[in-house]
Amino acid sequence: MNEIFKTIIIAVITNGSILALFIWVFKRCFDSLLNKRIEAYKMELDLANKKQIHQFSKIYDEQAEVVKAAYGKLIYLYDQMAFLAYHYNMVEQHPELFEDYRIPRDGDPIKWDRYLKTTLTKKTEDVQAEELVKLTSTTLTDFRRNRIYFRVEIANEIERFIYLISLIASHFKDVTYRDPRDFQPVIAEEVIKIWKDAVKAANELFPVIENSFREHIGISTLDA
Repeated sequence: MNEIFKTIIIAVITNGSILALFIWVFKRCFDSLLNKRIEAYKMELDLANKKQIHQFSKIYDEQAEVVKAAYGKLIYLYDQMAFLAYHYNMVEQHPELFEDYRIPRDGDPIKWDRYLKTTLTKKTEDVQAEELVKLTSTTLTDFRRNRIYFRVEIANEIERFIYLISLIASHFKDVTYRDPRDFQPVIAEEVIKIWKDAVKAANELFPVIENSFREHIGISTLDA
């Protein structure tokens, strides 16, 4: 009887040891597979992060180029507008500087030759005004293609600025046209007022846009 109990006890202990060994082996295998899967997941995640960082980096590089180009074009538009406004102010304040546009009151051939050369030759400011109209059109088209790189508020202000420059350039010849006999303005005062208001609005808007550009690229206006 005792032998039977001994046999049973030995069997239980032996089977228990085998079970424990099996559990231990299974746990080690499971842990190994789990660790491998975790490492594989980490590698996949790291690869995905690097790919995303690369994509965002590329977008930021593109945005930087777009912002730089857009600002450069706005500077050029503003400078050309300033030239036209300066010329108009010169005509207003010093009409004597433009005497060559006045019809000579006598038969002096020198005066008539100078007058004909002046009036028959397209004025530099008129040429620049026409070129500026074309430039505002292409600038606006190009900008609209890249609006996505700007905040909506900035994009709207930039488009408004371009429209103002276009208005100023397209009306410039009418505003500066004068009767060659007495060199007095012959355009309706309302047109001249619109032109001057547009110049004033553009001058006030440009610093706002410049500050918006600084904020857009992360430069505090307080540091500017």
